[in-house]
Amino acid sequence: ANKVVTLLTEHRTLIQEELDDVLVGRRVLTEKDFLGPKERERRRNLTYANKESATPTTDQEGEKDYSRYFFAMDQKLLEVRRIETRKSLYKKRKEAQDAAKN
Repeated sequence: ANKVVTLLTEHRTLIQEELDDVLVGRRVLTEKDFLGPKERERRRNLTYANKESATPTTDQEGEKDYSRYFFAMDQKLLEVRRIETRKSLYKKRKEAQDAAKN
C-alpha cells in the first residue's frame, strides 16, 4: 500500500502538468488519448451522431485558431528573404563595378 501511495504521489505532479498543458492549449488531445473501452465507445458514438446531424463537434469548436500567427511568421520570413536577396544583388553589382574600374 505504501508503494502505491508513493507512485500515485509521484505521478500526480506529472498528471497535473499534462492537464495544465491541455487546458492552456500546448497539447491537444486525440481520440486515442482517452482510456477505457466504454469511454472510447461513448466518444465514437458522439462523433458519429455529430457527423449525421452536421453540427460541428466540440473538438472543432474548442480548437484555437493559429492562422494569424503562422501568417505573420510567413510574412516576416518573406521580408527577411527579400532583404537578403537585395543585399546579395547589391554586393554582386558592387563587385562588378569594382572589377570594371580596375
